[in-house]
Amino acid sequence: MTHTDQSVAPAASPEAESLARDAVSEVEPYEFTEIAMPIIAMHVLALFAFIPEFITGTNVLLLMISLVVFSNGITLGYHRLLTHKSLRVPKWLEYGYVGLALCCLQESPAKWVSTHRRHHSHSDEPDDPHSPTASFWWSHVGWLLWKRKGQHEFRTDDRYCADIIADPFYALMEKYPDLPAGIYILHAGVIWLLASALFMVDNSFVSAVWQGAGLVLWCVVLRTVMIWHFSWSVNSLTHCFGYQNHKTSDQSRNNWLVAIVSNGEGWHNNHHHDPASASVQHKWWEFDATYLQIRVLKRLGLATHVIEPRQFRKGAVEPDNPSRLNKQTG
Repeated sequence: MTHTDQSVAPAASPEAESLARDAVSEVEPYEFTEIAMPIIAMHVLALFAFIPEFITGTNVLLLMISLVVFSNGITLGYHRLLTHKSLRVPKWLEYGYVGLALCCLQESPAKWVSTHRRHHSHSDEPDDPHSPTASFWWSHVGWLLWKRKGQHEFRTDDRYCADIIADPFYALMEKYPDLPAGIYILHAGVIWLLASALFMVDNSFVSAVWQGAGLVLWCVVLRTVMIWHFSWSVNSLTHCFGYQNHKTSDQSRNNWLVAIVSNGEGWHNNHHHDPASASVQHKWWEFDATYLQIRVLKRLGLATHVIEPRQFRKGAVEPDNPSRLNKQTG
């Protein structure tokens, strides 16, 4: 079902806005979440990438490449593969995508999946972890920085991720919650060592280590912060600005700018209309880079059970998709 495109989301019902504001008004004064300081520290550290000596063509090029490579861990790995079960891949490939996601420092698979499934169950309602009806700032990053009394926190909720923690590898990261951060630090260290070794061919040891640090600032720290904001923009911008192809129960919007920087995730109204689908491309010009990659994997025989958009599977039995939870479960 379609309706007139709109550039800005309409106002939510007075009841929903009131409940959302009440939820945010219960922010405990000056009480940050456990991840608030690391988020702030990463933003500060990313500024050092712009030391003139570190601004090189090599670093900029490698940043662009790393953005494309590692962001797939979130868009294809955490989102379409684990959260919505829109396709199946061999376990080694699944772990590969999860490894890329862990290098984006967006928490464990179970925690990410749990939060996103809860968002779908309570989209733009008070129990939505990042409801934009509270405020744009809250939906973008505020929900990660401050605690709310009696409200959802960025945590693992077994009701929304039982299938994920049934996997021993993912369960291990819940048993040892510092493991995802440890993997992230390890990958940064490996990149630093490799870069320093390469720079040492034509430079002194000190100079090579210094240049290696610059590459890490660009290709690890700055890349991480940029992917954070690309992901957060799906929570904020695509629930406030854009157009709709479909009538949904929330304020989800399609936003071309977010789609460009997030491998297609910006076609968010399409996604909320049909969350099980591996594709969010509902018009020919709504390019979905993540789905293109899925098609390549399917052609190579590495992706099976790919769920096509609803209009192509009408009459078929809907897949058993744990991401489609009844709103009453939350």
